[in-house]
Amino acid sequence: MPTIQCSATVLDAFLSVFSGGMRIGAQADLDDMLLALRTWQPDSPLADVLEARLHISRTDWREAAQLLRQVSDRHAGLPIVSALHGLCLFMLRDDEWRRLGAQVLESGNQTAIAIVGRFLGVTIEPGAHPSLLAERVTEAVHA
Repeated sequence: MPTIQCSATVLDAFLSVFSGGMRIGAQADLDDMLLALRTWQPDSPLADVLEARLHISRTDWREAAQLLRQVSDRHAGLPIVSALHGLCLFMLRDDEWRRLGAQVLESGNQTAIAIVGRFLGVTIEPGAHPSLLAERVTEAVHA
């Protein structure tokens, strides 16, 4: 079956609906959305990342970590994936999270850095320069 192509706008809308479903706990609907996404984009890492997010929301750290490791093995250099994988390993008390945190910092991806900062409990004042968050996350990763 050929991959179905769509615009970035449609994909963004799909992700917004998925995120909304996560917020309201629509698990059965989210499972159906994942199935549709896997049909729609079978070679994309997106479905695995979204499935991992579902596992994270259920605190199923091992399953989420396994999915995220598979995504990293197939698609290297995705900072959000490294950040989410780091979260799972942190929750599993696996010190490998530090290596992933360092990768995120090297990427400079502000969203991924914010994810790492959040699970480490690093905060900055609203409106502070993003480099301050990166500095504090760096200190926490290397502590």
